[in-house]
Amino acid sequence: MQILNKKLRFFNKNVLSSIIFLIIQQIIVASSTIWITRLIAQIQQEQFSYFLLGSYLASLFLPYFPGSIALVQMAKAKMVSTISFVNHFVNSYRGYIVEWTNSSRRSTLSSILGGEAQQTIDDYLDYTYHFFSCGLNVFLNLFVLAFIIEPWLLASYAVGLLFAFLILRFQKKMKKVLSLRAQQGRIKWVEMLLKAWDNVLLDNSYNFNIWRKKTAQRGKRLTYSSVKLQLFSQAISVGMAFVLLGPSFFLIWYLPVMHNYDFVLLAMIVVALPRTFQVLSYSYELLFVLSELPMQKSRAKTILNILELPKLTGLEETLGKLKARIQWEKIDITSPQTQMLAQALVDSLPSRGRYTIKGENGSGKSSILLLLKMLNGKEAFYLPAKHDLAFQCSQQQLSTGQLTRKMLHELVARLETPIVLLDEWDANLDLKNQRELSSWIDQLAQKKCVIEVRHR
Repeated sequence: MQILNKKLRFFNKNVLSSIIFLIIQQIIVASSTIWITRLIAQIQQEQFSYFLLGSYLASLFLPYFPGSIALVQMAKAKMVSTISFVNHFVNSYRGYIVEWTNSSRRSTLSSILGGEAQQTIDDYLDYTYHFFSCGLNVFLNLFVLAFIIEPWLLASYAVGLLFAFLILRFQKKMKKVLSLRAQQGRIKWVEMLLKAWDNVLLDNSYNFNIWRKKTAQRGKRLTYSSVKLQLFSQAISVGMAFVLLGPSFFLIWYLPVMHNYDFVLLAMIVVALPRTFQVLSYSYELLFVLSELPMQKSRAKTILNILELPKLTGLEETLGKLKARIQWEKIDITSPQTQMLAQALVDSLPSRGRYTIKGENGSGKSSILLLLKMLNGKEAFYLPAKHDLAFQCSQQQLSTGQLTRKMLHELVARLETPIVLLDEWDANLDLKNQRELSSWIDQLAQKKCVIEVRHR
């Protein structure tokens, strides 16, 4: 029960610990049938055992302890797996600048990373726990019942299980298709929800009506695909229940005849009937859980796929793709001391000084900053015009201009990298603040190489 990536596993040591405690719990639960049937057999023979009674009572009470520990371990496993997923996402995409301007992929990955990933991991590990819980309950109790009552129970169960697996195999492909549609619908719906802040709070009627219409459409599609998946799942589960329970029901009905109305055995059978039907009920549930396996695997595969970068991962290919966005002949670099071509600056970066990139809109000025960041890696700091970068300064209740002022002040005071790349840092500042911050940047340029794109 694990989905593997070359680097990532959902099935960690906490899951293993949870399953071990689950096994202990289910062994204790299964033993209760042994103690109660032995006690009833002694009572039928006009005897009584406090040991059997005490063992039975203990088997009802003790399972709560390993069961609680198993749930605690599984809760920890969920967070460990989610954190591991986030870390692998960071390791996969860190510095992959060429994808930064891909707004469509950014929206999809953000919705997966911010919501769908954790939900999928939680559901997958809940599924794993439920699978082992049902499976252990069925097989341990089934062997106990076969040992103390009737070995033919195993044969009748095997017949029902065979037919149920045939149904399970039949539905696998369709279940996978329907589950993928439901998941994709959920991701698309979340993408629209992530845009709610601007469209709802700004309340531009034109934008709001488009957003509301698209959100409603995607909500309807998600509802349809989810309901269709659930209807198919329930139809399959009902069919499996009939074929699984039928042979065992017939055998239980025929047992008194098979054993010539042995009243001691009949008393044991009657006492064990609730557990017998519980096993059959859990068997149905186990098969239902198994029918969910294609859906769980496809959902897990979807979020694991985001850890796989696009095929364009070679440095030269990536740099070539980024350079192709730049119209070099339309861009110039100016500084207080000199003027140069953009290509010359990229090829030979000065150790200090302030350089301003100038050119037509759409000529690739921001792409030059991205290119410089990619070429220089951790030696360069890049501040985009729009971003969600983390800073020490508080970002609450500040206008865009005030926030820019605080961020630039923090960079002047704390930044250690030798190269500073600023993209339209003055876009939301009045003339007074522009001049003040510009003087700070001049101070920064005395020690570092500052390359900027100015809004004005």
